[in-house]
Amino acid sequence: MGFLKRGPSVRGLTREEKAAWRREKEKEYPGYLEENEKLQAIVRILTAVRILYGGFYLGMQALYGLPLARGLLMLLSPLFFYFWYTFMLRSGRLFAAAMLLIRGMGIVYGGVAILNMSWLLPWPLLFTMTAAVVMEFTEAVFCIYVLFDARAAMAVRLNRAIETALIAGDRPQ
Repeated sequence: MGFLKRGPSVRGLTREEKAAWRREKEKEYPGYLEENEKLQAIVRILTAVRILYGGFYLGMQALYGLPLARGLLMLLSPLFFYFWYTFMLRSGRLFAAAMLLIRGMGIVYGGVAILNMSWLLPWPLLFTMTAAVVMEFTEAVFCIYVLFDARAAMAVRLNRAIETALIAGDRPQ
């Protein structure tokens, strides 16, 4: 097949090379590795809470005879949020601000929905909706932490610098 041109081969980055990048940044900026691990742990905790909430939500859907498709989608949502938050930790403050705005809208709309339907819904469904608003609030606090804490902002900035260097093809020394 002579009409297909082969481009330069691109080799993936190994875990050891990524660890070398992070150690290099740790030497320049003490505390980076610890803060980055803390942010990653918070993302994993928020994802686990979303998984638990998805299971609870699916149970409420089944208990009250509501369509289960929405509950199954709720179980898939942690994958989306995990991607979102890990992307936020690599992309910068603008993305964190956008996520904070989206979390704030979720809190407002969820709160309005609870107030509008509080007289109509049974207590377990009210608890489910309130838990969703609390979860949104917790995620908003995480976004505020990433935006305004100096160490967290430094970790996000360094993660972005590492990503940019990797895209440019730089390798750690």
